[in-house]
Amino acid sequence: MSAQFEIGPTLACPACGVPLVERAQALLCDRCGGRYPVGGGIPRFNPDGFYWGEIPRSQMRAIVERARTGGWEPALRELLAPGRPDLYDYVTDPGRADWRHYLPLDDSADVLDLGAGWGSLTALLAPRCRSVTAVEGVEERMRFLDLRCRQQGLANVVRVRSDLLHLPFLAGSFDVVVMNGVLEWVACADLGPPPEVVQRRFLRRIRRLLRPGGALYLGIENRTGYQLWLGLRDHSGLPFTSLLPRPVANVVTRLVAAGGKRGPYRTYTYTYWGYRRLLRGCGFDEVDVYAPLPGYNTPRYLAPLDRGAPLRFLLRHVARPVHARRLAAVAGHLPLTAARLLVSSFAVFARVGPPC
Repeated sequence: MSAQFEIGPTLACPACGVPLVERAQALLCDRCGGRYPVGGGIPRFNPDGFYWGEIPRSQMRAIVERARTGGWEPALRELLAPGRPDLYDYVTDPGRADWRHYLPLDDSADVLDLGAGWGSLTALLAPRCRSVTAVEGVEERMRFLDLRCRQQGLANVVRVRSDLLHLPFLAGSFDVVVMNGVLEWVACADLGPPPEVVQRRFLRRIRRLLRPGGALYLGIENRTGYQLWLGLRDHSGLPFTSLLPRPVANVVTRLVAAGGKRGPYRTYTYTYWGYRRLLRGCGFDEVDVYAPLPGYNTPRYLAPLDRGAPLRFLLRHVARPVHARRLAAVAGHLPLTAARLLVSSFAVFARVGPPC
């Protein structure tokens, strides 16, 4: 491999799992003949053309071009903040990765950031570890992430464009894997098996990528969070589908259009107990679940959910605005089981045991 791939993991063929060889601006598999192009130091393992994002593709492309000539921060201030101040805060918030203190991060750690998107978490983690491998499947988002890392001088970031179900890495490549708002979407990439089967296969693959003593960070919604009872739309685009039995939700999403689309219900989330069972069943040895306040994308505080006092204290003293304080005043008196059922989201730390 050339110098551009000397940091981070050894890249492997996603089809057969053997290490790849770099030749003529491409990565080649000597076993199956697979060829994966490399441009601007970024290997591309998924086809061109796919787009998903919080904003239209045309706007994303305009932001990338502005970032190229004038810097990523001015690009966001000019082209994102006026119409989407919420998204601007989400992309630029310096506290989004404060949960990193719960992870085994030091200057020897190799981190995998899955679904890296705008590069927010990648940029916050990179100064605190040996390498971060940022995986993103959308070309425009990868271009922005690449510009952001270059402009911030983050030389230890490996950029990889790939889908999530065919990750091009050898087993035991990472000390930490980060999945923030990812697990609920993976079954949309494989419409064959039931969603929970796709999710379990994916998590087992993540488990194999971790070294002994490594950890997975999972930021994700609670299937029974209080906002969902108040009518907040689920990932399906409809209200209440998360709360319904899965077969019933599947019927609803096939009959009722959301955003002009109908289809099977595949964006599964789980309860506090469901995540613990799911991760333990996929080979993780220790699972700790926290309530991130106010939510997993803005984790100002983490309250452990194995005991009630810390959560009740935080709910009663730091909740805002006014309507949230009123709700927190009630929630502060709830038993721990009810709190686990009603918190909006979870920060989950799942660890792999040390070598025997």
